[in-house]
Amino acid sequence: MKSLLTVLFAFALSAQIFADSRSVNLNGEFVSIGKLGQTRGAAAFETFEVVRTQETPKKVDVSFNMEQLDNVCVRYAYRDVWVPGYRDVVCHTNRYGQTVCRNVYRGGYYRQERFCADYDTVPSRVTKSIRLNFKKAHKLENGDSEIFRVTFSQNGLFSTKVEASASKVQTLGDYKIKFRKFLVKDQLVFKAK
Repeated sequence: MKSLLTVLFAFALSAQIFADSRSVNLNGEFVSIGKLGQTRGAAAFETFEVVRTQETPKKVDVSFNMEQLDNVCVRYAYRDVWVPGYRDVVCHTNRYGQTVCRNVYRGGYYRQERFCADYDTVPSRVTKSIRLNFKKAHKLENGDSEIFRVTFSQNGLFSTKVEASASKVQTLGDYKIKFRKFLVKDQLVFKAK
């Protein structure tokens, strides 16, 4: 009986989470969803639904904001650093056209160097973008639409890397959805089976 209640509670909780997710219409090449859901001291995580219609471009860049922590220097100090001397050969041409060389010693000296004495973590806002690639998706006719559930999750509070995943909610057919990390742009590829 306990396990049945646990399963029912988990199902109700997951249904509530999906009911609270926002819906985004993909009506242009660039779509902004604003700030990802993020509690204080935790990595960003958000699940939302995207609606694809016949007017949706083949590639849509979804941009979003998230918080990250950076280690920054909060106090600098100076110290004297000894630069040792060295031997050098100095050559010049005299008035008779002869090259004259001699060994010289260039003495050492102290110079001041600035260094960070204290570090602290400071929150900063980062804007990222992930491309949704529908190039190999099912072709939509007039009035047709597809709905996908997309999840963005930050790898850690100190990281700017974001993982993405998607699943179909209401589509015309089956899809193979894969997250690819590229040097230029990370993207979710929606490929019709």
